[in-house]
Amino acid sequence: MNRAMELSEVQEGIGEAENAAKREFIKYDKLITNVQIDEVALDEKIAKRLEEMNRHQRRLEMLKSV
Repeated sequence: MNRAMELSEVQEGIGEAENAAKREFIKYDKLITNVQIDEVALDEKIAKRLEEMNRHQRRLEMLKSV
């Protein structure tokens, strides 16, 4: 009887550890997804700023030549 109780306690502990690991995985998966979304947004901002800079650079060159 005592051995069966120990076994069930071990199984319960393993189940709890498995659930905790799954929760951690979900948490970090969400964090990674958020970072990826932020990365895309920042890449878009960088592209927009580069385009803006190039436009201003062309305008400056045009004004210098006048």
